[in-house]
Amino acid sequence: MLFGILTTANAQEKDYKNEIGIDVTGLWKQVLGTQNFGENDYYLTYRRYFDGFNLNSAVGFQYAKSFTDETGDLNMDNSNRRQNWSINYRIGLEKMKSIHTKFNVFYGVYYTQFLSNDYNDRVFLSDGFATGQVVNISKTGFAPFVGFRYQFSSRISIETSSFLNFYYQQTKTEQFRRFVGPIAGDVPPEFTTKNTSFGVNNKIPIFLILTIKI
Repeated sequence: MLFGILTTANAQEKDYKNEIGIDVTGLWKQVLGTQNFGENDYYLTYRRYFDGFNLNSAVGFQYAKSFTDETGDLNMDNSNRRQNWSINYRIGLEKMKSIHTKFNVFYGVYYTQFLSNDYNDRVFLSDGFATGQVVNISKTGFAPFVGFRYQFSSRISIETSSFLNFYYQQTKTEQFRRFVGPIAGDVPPEFTTKNTSFGVNNKIPIFLILTIKI
């Protein structure tokens, strides 16, 4: 199948301005039978080629939902509902240079954004009530990056990159009570906390993106 794509790509030479990519790190792990590759936060990429520079963007997302109902005291509600989602996206400008017939290097800077929501209606259980919380996180930053790519053909490539992300984070935590049975004492008040922080994290090149120009 890959040979067919490469053959078709070579047979239809033209000046393509758009490129899409998909994370293939998991597939590569299976092919090699190894776990020595990391997890990528971005599953889909898009690149737009201009004269002298490119627009480089990517997005990743996660969603999970669960419900458990533990057996126990029939007078108590021992259920637990959990739901969380997150989204990562980035967009930036880059320069790309050829360092060999098949190898390119690209570098630039991203604007980065991370958003997440985590709902848990039973963080812990007390006499007659459960304490739940909702945590919302927002990270905004910028990240200089450098990457390398190997061209199978004029249209098909595989690449990886590394970046250093400087970010500003806002965290909002809302704690609430849920009555689950007979109350045996005082119930603490509900409250909301807000925190801000600055940080740095890095992504090392241990993931692979397969790209195709369209």
